[in-house]
Amino acid sequence: MFKNFFKKAEDKRDIDQLIYDIAEYQRAKDFEILYKIMTATKFFCPVDAETVKNIPQGEKYVTNSDDQIKITQVEMNGLRFISFYTSNSAEGLRNSYLEIDGLDALEMTLKSEGISGLIIQNKENSWFGFDKQKIKSILSEFKT
Repeated sequence: MFKNFFKKAEDKRDIDQLIYDIAEYQRAKDFEILYKIMTATKFFCPVDAETVKNIPQGEKYVTNSDDQIKITQVEMNGLRFISFYTSNSAEGLRNSYLEIDGLDALEMTLKSEGISGLIIQNKENSWFGFDKQKIKSILSEFKT
């Protein structure tokens, strides 16, 4: 009888609200929710248009060792990060971007040389970042 009464309410925030809450409040429970939905979320990452001109646009494409896609990086406090956006209309994407699943974004960032981590920005310019150590920790949760 009390089973439904004590049941926790499902979190109904979208990714943009969640990013805002993380950026503003840094609550552990918000990060836990993000980790769960991040793998099913699409993100958008700016790239140098010249390096993707021969790649079919609007189609799924798996990179190979011959591809030399240049990811646009941001620098903060002397460290380099890959930026990801929740919307493909974000100003930071300019004219050329790739679409990537959250799990792939984490793995790509971890494999990228000279990169300290990633930054995720929502539609309203709220953002936060993960360093590579945190990315390793997040990925270990998915592999168990």
